[in-house]
Amino acid sequence: MVAHARKEAAFGAACFVLSPKAQPPFQLKGSEYLAQVAATLSLAQGISDIEATAAPYFESETFSVDSPLPLIEEGPTVFPPTDGDLWITFWVHIVDRVQKELLGKARPLPEEGSLPEDFFVTMTTGFHSPVAFVEPLDPPAGYDPSSAVMIVREYLKRELAAHPKAQLRFECLGPSPWHAEFRLKVFQQKTPIDVAPADWSWTSKYAGYDEIDVTYNPKAFLSLEDAEVTVHMALKEQLSVAYYAIQTRLELEEGWEQLQGQVTALADTHRARGFRNYLRRTFRVPKELIDATLALTDYELMELQSLRSVQSAYQSHYEHEDHPCVAKQVEEYVNEVKPLPVDQFKRLVELFDRHRAERFAGLNVLISAILGGIVGAVLTAVASRIAGH
Repeated sequence: MVAHARKEAAFGAACFVLSPKAQPPFQLKGSEYLAQVAATLSLAQGISDIEATAAPYFESETFSVDSPLPLIEEGPTVFPPTDGDLWITFWVHIVDRVQKELLGKARPLPEEGSLPEDFFVTMTTGFHSPVAFVEPLDPPAGYDPSSAVMIVREYLKRELAAHPKAQLRFECLGPSPWHAEFRLKVFQQKTPIDVAPADWSWTSKYAGYDEIDVTYNPKAFLSLEDAEVTVHMALKEQLSVAYYAIQTRLELEEGWEQLQGQVTALADTHRARGFRNYLRRTFRVPKELIDATLALTDYELMELQSLRSVQSAYQSHYEHEDHPCVAKQVEEYVNEVKPLPVDQFKRLVELFDRHRAERFAGLNVLISAILGGIVGAVLTAVASRIAGH
């Protein structure tokens, strides 16, 4: 599908990725992945003009996957690699009736006949995470571009999730849509100015969502589409920092919950009554204590590394960013990556270990006394027999 010449565009942003369904271990060449992208997207009705490109190294590289790939909400994306300069574009046609079915009451849409039914989708990788842009074609005045993100997101879920021939799994990470509306149009100046306008610039205002208006210098770009690619390239790196922070926070929260589960299991064991549970606390719990201690250490190291990595990603990018369109929102997500409380876990593990040591010491005293009594009785009996002879 080819869009007619346009004077302005509106789009929403998100985090979408197509991840291999294959079970590890497996190998996948970059060029094969690009072919799978086209084949998978072609399975959905209404998708056309699919293009998938990447850096030359990615196309020629053969990637070995030895462990399960984390889902997009479980941690930072491993594949496709975020330095592969991946660009996937396609058109998708979704009739207004289906749009209303997809969103239901989650987001009311205008009356039938006024909805855009064609959407241009760009899925790419920033340096830190996947990013996507969804642009409705010829939206009516006042149309919310974030609605387009939600419609495309739900449509791809429905079309690809359970398709037996889909080699790739469609995944998305919230917030998708990103909490901002982007509108792009040519710079217009009615009166002469002394200094030529920049290639592109932006203004932002808050009205429930951030409304970011981007204007471009028509002398710097061949077309609106050319300017849009440049804006996408700048935005994708900023958004990738935010989504990386979100993925890292979710990974830390999952690790913390697993650690909590281990400590809770130890607490339940120490609360349980009965002789069998006493034996378990004495003989089996040492291994569980060691496992919990190692898990606690691993978590603290992961947390320390993750916090440094997220802060470094933010600082290194915005030190050189000339168009910090979404810097405020990105900073908010970065600041949400905080240390989680583990001191209580430490104290509980130490308490359980001390109690186990005390019980074991008491058991040793009891066993020594019993053995001493038995040995004494045997020696007495032997001595009595000898004396009788």
